[in-house]
Amino acid sequence: PYHCDGCGICRVGGRENFFHCETCACCYAVGLYNNHRCIQDSMHQNCPVCQEDLFTSTAECRVLRCGHTMHRDCLRQLMEHQHWPAASSR
Repeated sequence: PYHCDGCGICRVGGRENFFHCETCACCYAVGLYNNHRCIQDSMHQNCPVCQEDLFTSTAECRVLRCGHTMHRDCLRQLMEHQHWPAASSR
């Protein structure tokens, strides 16, 4: 775990694997650096599927191409029961 000064909380997974996006106001996996659509405070909301707070969740999250976020497992469940193209998620 490491403390992210931008988030103001401790994160799990190792500082070298994440970066803090100032616009989104959250840490994301380094693979999303310059590769995601920023939405102001996008992680400061509840997952639209399970309603758990995304910002403090330890579950892995996904950023959709539209910039919205949800838990990876919730997205998986949603895609199984809805007709969402797999290309909509990252």
